[in-house]
Amino acid sequence: LHFRKIGYLVKAGVAENGIARIRLIPYEIQAQRLNMLAGGKRERFFKTLESISAPLSDFNGIEAAWHGFLKYYGKAGFREEMDRIMTTLAAEPAKGAAMFRNRLTTLQHRHHLMDLMTRIMDDSLDAAPAWAVERVAEWMTRKINSPDGSTALTEKGKGDSPSKDARGE
Repeated sequence: LHFRKIGYLVKAGVAENGIARIRLIPYEIQAQRLNMLAGGKRERFFKTLESISAPLSDFNGIEAAWHGFLKYYGKAGFREEMDRIMTTLAAEPAKGAAMFRNRLTTLQHRHHLMDLMTRIMDDSLDAAPAWAVERVAEWMTRKINSPDGSTALTEKGKGDSPSKDARGE
């Protein structure tokens, strides 16, 4: 998946009074190495980062995005994950137990499962804005070999783009 093969390093300069400079260094994960993004790929990376980050500038946007993720994952995703863990537990008890323990002890997994189950119980799982579900769907399904290498993410949301200093320019 495209978004599992790109990322960025945060390089921070620290001074006596705190952080003096931040530089984002985008990269692509390749078979044998990391490759720094340059040119058009680098610019598309920052445009995508801006688009994805914009709705997360306030609590309401964060909550909407989280609900979009929960709706996308849904009951079917929950069943599939639990089935996979239980199947592994039956075949390889130590590995299955480790997988299940990870879901309970990793904060992100714990909140994901608790919030998902609560929304299932409250019958509110489908209450998520369409833009949030669409972004999650793209994030979870976009293939690396898209025709033009660009993102189909729309320019929804609000917020400022990463500063030139953050981009290292």
